Amino acid sequence: MSDPALWNLTVNLDAFIFDGELDEEYMISTLIHEYAHVFSLNVSQVRYYPVTDNETILDRFAQNCENQLIGEGCLYAGAYLDDFIDTFWSDAEELERVRAEELDVYTGNEDNFISEYAATNPAEDIAESFTYFVLKPTPSGNSGADKKLRFFYNYKELENLRKLIRS
Repeated sequence: MSDPALWNLTVNLDAFIFDGELDEEYMISTLIHEYAHVFSLNVSQVRYYPVTDNETILDRFAQNCENQLIGEGCLYAGAYLDDFIDTFWSDAEELERVRAEELDVYTGNEDNFISEYAATNPAEDIAESFTYFVLKPTPSGNSGADKKLRFFYNYKELENLRKLIRS
């Protein structure tokens, strides 16, 4: 956090070895998921704030964020995660309850999420959705999860990234 423009992704290959065999599919999906965090939370997407040990981003900058305020900072207008939240997490009260871990939005809404983990917060939802966007064919259905996968086609650069990763 001393320089939010620098990211360090460390991989422990042992985490992907089961019964002595490397689970390549699990490794690839995990790396795509983690990369989704990098492109959706980098300095082109989030205005980061330096904070002291005695304060938090939420305490210091809640009134200075014109878009979504997340744990890392303030999302820029047009940021992938800002648009994703506006489109799929528009109920502000529900979102705050999810963030506070007071509400389970997955149970009873399974069709709106790629996985149970995606329902834990918007940052995990976009990362899980992007992973499926890259690895799976374009969905033709109309579920909330299908709409999330088609969301990424709104961004030519993400569509190109999908093609690059798949190649």
